[in-house]
Amino acid sequence: MKIEVIKTYVLFILVGLSIILTYNIWTYQPNFELYDDKGETYVPEVDFYLDGKTVTVNDVVIPTNILFHDEGKHYGFRQSVDEIRLFKDMQTWVLYNFSAGEFTGLPKGNRQVEIRFPTPLPLETMSDFFNFNEKVRNIPTWSFERIFITFEKDQSSMRLHFPSIDGKQQAVATIQQPEKITLLQKYMNKKGNLQEYITFQENSVRPIYLLKDPVQKARRSLSVDVEELNRAPSKLINALFSDPSVVTRNFSKGNIANYTDGRRQMQVGQHRMSMEFTNPSQVDMKDSMKPIELIDKSIENINEHKGWTEEFHLESLDMSEQKVKFLMYNNGVPILGGNDSQIIQEWYKQILFKYKRPLFQISDKIDEEMIELESGLSVVNYLNNQSKYDLDYITDIRVGYDLVYRDISSYIILLEPSWFINYKDSWVKIDMNEEEKEVN
Repeated sequence: MKIEVIKTYVLFILVGLSIILTYNIWTYQPNFELYDDKGETYVPEVDFYLDGKTVTVNDVVIPTNILFHDEGKHYGFRQSVDEIRLFKDMQTWVLYNFSAGEFTGLPKGNRQVEIRFPTPLPLETMSDFFNFNEKVRNIPTWSFERIFITFEKDQSSMRLHFPSIDGKQQAVATIQQPEKITLLQKYMNKKGNLQEYITFQENSVRPIYLLKDPVQKARRSLSVDVEELNRAPSKLINALFSDPSVVTRNFSKGNIANYTDGRRQMQVGQHRMSMEFTNPSQVDMKDSMKPIELIDKSIENINEHKGWTEEFHLESLDMSEQKVKFLMYNNGVPILGGNDSQIIQEWYKQILFKYKRPLFQISDKIDEEMIELESGLSVVNYLNNQSKYDLDYITDIRVGYDLVYRDISSYIILLEPSWFINYKDSWVKIDMNEEEKEVN
């Protein structure tokens, strides 16, 4: 009897040990590094995704203006949302009879539509914006900055004109969709959602258009998502360094955090509002990409860590430096002032060399107050009668936001609307009441 009892206990113990061993085998996770096909340390996606989204070319390449020229007067949308809505509708248009050849002059006609982009774009981007009735082969590699739309006399079709930025080439295509012609004619005739624009440097090759009347814009106080702000540096370390486990941190003057693996370096400012990454080991490997490749490469890279944390639009391409710049927008208005509102990437031999970006994400609106800015007429009058700025170096005039840290300890930012000029390739806020001082 005692032997049977002992056997029963032994069997019970063995069964228990078997269950424990089986559980440990099923749940065991080996403690070794995982590597991807490039030999770099594998990091789970959740550990390098910022709290943003992924985008395509036509999400970030957006016109700065869609203008309606009618009998010598110029009109644009009151609200940016209407402008973007029309541009998105244009992406459903079907282009017929595409051809490219020598430039024969800007289109003539008392009624036409002009689409303006902030930077020259390769003609290949047409396939991102429009559909074609047949496959287009051998699209030229030159760039354009404006699209003109003209109406045929019988109103049965429209023509799209793409003049090259060097004034030597052009491409044309036809739109034969009656409902699209009617849509543009409706804007032309009723002008309900439009307001008048005036010109600055009207006789130049590329005149500047700006709002004629006083501008109503919201001054906005916004809070920053502190939790995401705290997580952003570690996520970007995982995204940008091939082996995050060897990255070390030290602090320099101004409480700037420096992260490095011995080659790459990432600097994060005192309040973690922005970062700058450099990969100096690639500095001697300069190999230019084409404009379309540079745009696609930057979008793909930022998509990899879901870095589109706010609304960003393509602002400029610098092909000599292989640099691409995206500008942050808020409520449809560009943030032109402040140092932390741009994503900038610089590439060498298709390898990311420099990367600068904001780390903050806007959380909530704290306060909003409508204010009135000076009219475009006043801006033009001021610029024509001052000596501070050389007019030849002004390439654009826009209403935008100046980003101000109202209470950095509480992570509250202020977006202050103002007039800006693009002066020598930089956005400068103009104050028509300040004393003149020459700008170099």
